[in-house]
Amino acid sequence: MAAQTIFDSLNETAANIQVVDSETGLIILMLFFGGLILIGIILVTLGRR
Repeated sequence: MAAQTIFDSLNETAANIQVVDSETGLIILMLFFGGLILIGIILVTLGRR
């Protein structure tokens, strides 16, 4: 269920990026995935304690 929601939001993000010019979309994607990686690192660090 959660995975489906994430997938839907990813599709919405992709649709929004297509409206914006490619350079801005690239920056948004980089920030988005950078945030995901940061969150993942934080979760792993907290999980190891």
